Amino acid sequence: MSQSRYQIFVSSTFKDLQDERQAVLNAILKLNQFPAGMEVFPAVNDTAWEHIEKVIEDSDYYVLIIGGKYGSIEAESGISYTEKEYDFAVSKNIPVLAFTRSDEENIPVGKAEMNEEIREKLKKFKQEVGNKHHWNYWKTIDELKANVISSLAMSFAMNPQKGWKKSSVISHTELLERLANLQIKYDELLEENNKLQNSQNTFPQFAQGNDKITFRLVAVDKSEFEIETTWDEIFFCVSETLVATTFSGDAIYKIEKFLTEKYLIKTSSRMNEKVLNDGKHYSLSHEEFLKIQTQFLALKLIVFIEINEGWYWKLSETGINYFLSKAAIQKTS
Repeated sequence: MSQSRYQIFVSSTFKDLQDERQAVLNAILKLNQFPAGMEVFPAVNDTAWEHIEKVIEDSDYYVLIIGGKYGSIEAESGISYTEKEYDFAVSKNIPVLAFTRSDEENIPVGKAEMNEEIREKLKKFKQEVGNKHHWNYWKTIDELKANVISSLAMSFAMNPQKGWKKSSVISHTELLERLANLQIKYDELLEENNKLQNSQNTFPQFAQGNDKITFRLVAVDKSEFEIETTWDEIFFCVSETLVATTFSGDAIYKIEKFLTEKYLIKTSSRMNEKVLNDGKHYSLSHEEFLKIQTQFLALKLIVFIEINEGWYWKLSETGINYFLSKAAIQKTS
């Protein structure tokens, strides 16, 4: 029995992410794996690109890191070399782990695209990646490094590849010891990452959790009702749907349905019977809709994505962690 070591291709823009790339390459080396990337090629030409394709094809995993730049554009295809690398990796069915900034508004001017046309290319590239793969979000180099290590460790366990095996066979005891050390390292990094995410999810100045909020819902014929609820109730009535990318209109419709049902349960008046039987849909105003959307964005529970000129909601990493912390079955003592 032998332990595999994997070749991991790291793809990103270069000048704006030099420190981030180096941190990730070092992290991969500390995992006793083989990092690879474009830095081994001094210039990209047809011959160099053939070598890059070979390196990607020989890799077991593909790590994509996106900051605020789109990168150098190939004249022939009109896309960046980073996107070209990604397309090639996907065409070869190489597992992709994707990482992007969660705070685009804080990216320094010198590390962000200023050209509108190139910004649009970057936007479309990120949408394409997000439609096929799960984005892992980061703000700092340490957070990126921790996320890369934890994601790779999970991929090694859940989606192992062929890798490279030593010709000499190590003992079963040594293998178990190495696996145990890797698990300890993974657990430590996961705990650090969770602590970091939890600290970022502390917004005492914003209404949240069990804080109460009242909404008014109105039908087309102007009949209406008010219902008091909490921010947690609003979040959890729709959070399971938002694990996948969901059209914002569908999300708000689900919230409206929840509030109507809550009103029906709470009241036993004739108005209750009218709401129940009249077949009308009671809607939140646009202002109420924006209130919910703004609050979830401020609490970093969701991310806002434009797809085909439509706006969609999706749980952020913080939102997923919060949802799981409440929804998952807790271990009994």
